[in-house]
Amino acid sequence: MQTENDVRQRISAVFAEFGDTQNGLAGGDSATQKRLNRQLAKGGAAITVETLLLILDKHTDVSAEWLLRGVGDMRVLPNGMDSPENTEIGKLEKDLKRRQTTIDTMADAIERYKARISELERLLPEQKRNVG
Repeated sequence: MQTENDVRQRISAVFAEFGDTQNGLAGGDSATQKRLNRQLAKGGAAITVETLLLILDKHTDVSAEWLLRGVGDMRVLPNGMDSPENTEIGKLEKDLKRRQTTIDTMADAIERYKARISELERLLPEQKRNVG
């Protein structure tokens, strides 16, 4: 089960990722700054929906699912895919692309080896003639 401190940690991760601060998020508004200080301190006041929306509005590529529940990736995936199911599909697609790249690289190497073997096989009878 997620705790409010887990959400605070993810908010800190957002700040670190984007080089943001509580003051930057508050936009210079001292009342908002004080509220954020109280809410984001470890064991601080309850984090309000207003604060969460402020973060999500400023960082539109941050996944609300990740911020609130810790599910998926921090950033919204292409085409707004940030549900757990789509996140898993995205991971599988990345893995498939990586594997396909490996297969393509190996296929290229095999073709080069085949060409080299053919070249060596052509030279072999010529070498036998020169020896005998």
